[in-house]
Amino acid sequence: MFHLFSSESTFFQKLLKYDHDKIAELRKLGCPHCRGKLDQANFRRKPRCPFGDLPEEFHIRLSLCCRKQGCRKRCTPPSPRFFGRRVYWSLAMLLVSAQLLFSGPDARTQKRWLLWWNEDFVQSSGHKAIRSYFYSSVRGTDTEYPYLLLEQSQHNDESILNLLSMLALCFSHSPLGISAR
Repeated sequence: MFHLFSSESTFFQKLLKYDHDKIAELRKLGCPHCRGKLDQANFRRKPRCPFGDLPEEFHIRLSLCCRKQGCRKRCTPPSPRFFGRRVYWSLAMLLVSAQLLFSGPDARTQKRWLLWWNEDFVQSSGHKAIRSYFYSSVRGTDTEYPYLLLEQSQHNDESILNLLSMLALCFSHSPLGISAR
């Protein structure tokens, strides 16, 4: 499974393409606050990476900013590459939490992540949707998160991308899934 996630892999290209597609959709809709035109306003992220050196383009968080004076709000759709403001790649957080990837954060951070999965996440509204989509037929307990989610994805690129996309919505603070400031 881990060969899918090497820096030479097309999986990270798929994640980036997903982000570009979402930005294009959001740009067509216009600003969610005033319907003004949106301009590109990307910014650099510095995610911690147990996957080796990834090209610079993967470190750029795609974002838009309203052009209209008086609004100028940033619009950033959820990304399957980043879980909100967390400093690790979303894929790393998922694999480490499932105990399928052992390099990366220290034991304290891993413990905090597992606590989040098994307490905060299972109480969230996103949990219900993801549970029904990914493993309604699987027997197991919520304490086996996120391992069960990965098992249900059958280690298939598209399924893992869908999972990361749905999880990204759970990390969003907006009902529309768009972070606007």
